[in-house]
Amino acid sequence: MRFKATLPLPELRRLKQDQVNAKRAERLAEGYAFEGAIFATDPQSIANMTAVLAAIGAGVDLPDGFAWRDQNNVNVPMDAETFKRFAGGLLARVNQIYTQSWSRKDEIETSDNPASIDADLML
Repeated sequence: MRFKATLPLPELRRLKQDQVNAKRAERLAEGYAFEGAIFATDPQSIANMTAVLAAIGAGVDLPDGFAWRDQNNVNVPMDAETFKRFAGGLLARVNQIYTQSWSRKDEIETSDNPASIDADLML
């Protein structure tokens, strides 16, 4: 006689949701493509971007020759309007990743068979 090990449904749901969280973290860490370059999306990079965006919003002029460094360590010149588009695009990407993860986690929470739900986030 064979036995199949199974987790209780609440534990299986939590495990699958943890997998979604891990996939979300992977997607967030992949970097952000903007105008032909890939930019870092680690917490320090996001904090730096947020500070620059706040300064622009407060009316602070960017220094002459301002640039944002991409993942290949290439300086990409940006003026204030370009930087706002850069930040806005990143915000949209992060929101898309989170929204998809929330939807997947809701699907897991309401499923009678959460093991059948793919934890990957397709963007």
